[in-house]
Amino acid sequence: TVVPWGTPLAATLDPVLKEADEKAIATRSAVVTDLYTGAVTGAKFINIEMPVFQKDATFVLSLALRPDYIGRVIATKSFGPAWVVGVTDKNDRLIARSRDAERFVGQRATDEFIANTKGAEGGFLGMTLDGVPVLNAYVRSALSGWRVAAGVPLATLEAPLRRSYRVLAGMAAAGLLASFGLALAYSRYLTGPVAA
Repeated sequence: TVVPWGTPLAATLDPVLKEADEKAIATRSAVVTDLYTGAVTGAKFINIEMPVFQKDATFVLSLALRPDYIGRVIATKSFGPAWVVGVTDKNDRLIARSRDAERFVGQRATDEFIANTKGAEGGFLGMTLDGVPVLNAYVRSALSGWRVAAGVPLATLEAPLRRSYRVLAGMAAAGLLASFGLALAYSRYLTGPVAA
């Protein structure tokens, strides 16, 4: 639909699409692809592919979606402004990100992220692609194999604790000063009669 009707389309040899076509036909069910680069536009896409079987032929119906579609879905969810939410495909490429998507979509996830997201779900301490220390929680989709991860910066998590420490330290300092003041007043109260 990005070129006029009847325009010959460039053949794609992208292994992501070939694998998805084969899987859709073999499993006779819908398949969600990993991130790939379109042959006609050169833009990044993901596909939802559905096999169509006729008596003497098999076809694959494909719906191509730009990664920003997934990004808009993420944007509708309420996360704190400091949080980073991202979606990575089975090939460890970033499909969508809640912040700086235009900068990071298509990049490979960090080795640390890949090593810590092997299971179906979990959490770990790590760094974002832009170097922010975060506490990550992730879940892997059974349908696509994609991982959705949410990371909250450690500074955001620790801010209430730091405030509590400051309040506690302030209260302790005030209590200590009050104790010294009372001790000084009481000692003066006692030293007068003793001196007399």
